[in-house]
Amino acid sequence: MLATDEFGKEKYESRIYESTWMSGQRLLHFSRTWMPQGNPKGVICLIHGLGEHIGRYHHVADFFNRNSFALAGFDLPGHGLSEGRRGHIKSYIALQNTIDQYLQRLHKQYPDTPIILWGHSMGGNLALNYVLQNPKGVSAALITSPWLRTMGPPQGILKTIVRIFAKVAPWITIDNGLSSKDLSHDENISYNQDPLVHSRISLRLLAAMIKRGQWALRNAHKLSIPLLLMHGNADKITDPRASQEFSEKAKCELELWPDLYHEMHNEPQKYKVLEFMVAWLQQHISQNSSQ
Repeated sequence: MLATDEFGKEKYESRIYESTWMSGQRLLHFSRTWMPQGNPKGVICLIHGLGEHIGRYHHVADFFNRNSFALAGFDLPGHGLSEGRRGHIKSYIALQNTIDQYLQRLHKQYPDTPIILWGHSMGGNLALNYVLQNPKGVSAALITSPWLRTMGPPQGILKTIVRIFAKVAPWITIDNGLSSKDLSHDENISYNQDPLVHSRISLRLLAAMIKRGQWALRNAHKLSIPLLLMHGNADKITDPRASQEFSEKAKCELELWPDLYHEMHNEPQKYKVLEFMVAWLQQHISQNSSQ
């Protein structure tokens, strides 16, 4: 199967595998793995953002594959081709357990290969919470535009309102308000027109994300694995100042990208962003190999 996105270069023939698997929540999940030619230097496990799906990362997988890294991921429950009510979760813990279950699958499939966790936006919140509580679960982490705080209403007021209503009717979903124009400067990015993208978020999921974003900030000092944190300083969705706060407490590497929006991997400057990620990974893998 041929990777379709080209980054202005000749097409690269990735090995792409698709499957479904049943999580502990008894929901069927869709997963996809993009493998490079030859043995990968590492397997990057992607946790995507709110409302989207892993199919939006074809071009990113192509770039990683060119640099001998595999990209693997699954559609979160209630997202993409996976089962579940759109934008709703059973619980935050159940979501973390699903991520852990998928990572265990990757460890069994690639026992001698470093597994790197990449979380974007909502996935960044999930990934940070995971590595802070399961430091031995992965070799390293990439975090982009994490949902630690939003750029909307004051977090304290929002948290109080959402917590009250989430207790009464946690299943109620509201529009998440995300728009293509706030994701990237590239007007050709498909988001709102993508049939697998949805615009819903339940009160339970919203309340959980706010609570666990604050927990990650309070516990950032517990970080014990290599982690690259990146954020566009013109992000209109998640707060880059929260990423700065986390990096200062965690003492991890932070890269702020001038003028970039929320989806740095979809910006016109995406080459530079992805090259930075690959260079960081190559250095990390090289250091591990020499130890």
